[in-house]
Amino acid sequence: MILVPVSYPFRYWRAILYALLSISVIRMLPVAVSFTGSGIGMKSILFIGWFGPRGIASVLYLLLTIISLGIEGYDRLISAVTPIVILSAAPHGITAVLFSKMLSREVKE
Repeated sequence: MILVPVSYPFRYWRAILYALLSISVIRMLPVAVSFTGSGIGMKSILFIGWFGPRGIASVLYLLLTIISLGIEGYDRLISAVTPIVILSAAPHGITAVLFSKMLSREVKE
């Protein structure tokens, strides 16, 4: 992935912290709030919050921003987006089958 080497010189702890928060609280909290009172079960809400678009959506938004603002100064944006993509791919891949099975059991009941 081309973003990873480009982001190396601009790594900083805040980007990693934001990525960790982004794949957990920052994404899941608004989803939970938006489904409040909808009648959708908590497991479904957590599933949507966990697997909602983050990685590829982050890359898309990054590219749209670079196209709109120009090529200068995008290095910090890349350093913030890259860890989100990397840190979300593994946990989502590892949990996809297990969480899908858990959700399907809830839907069948």
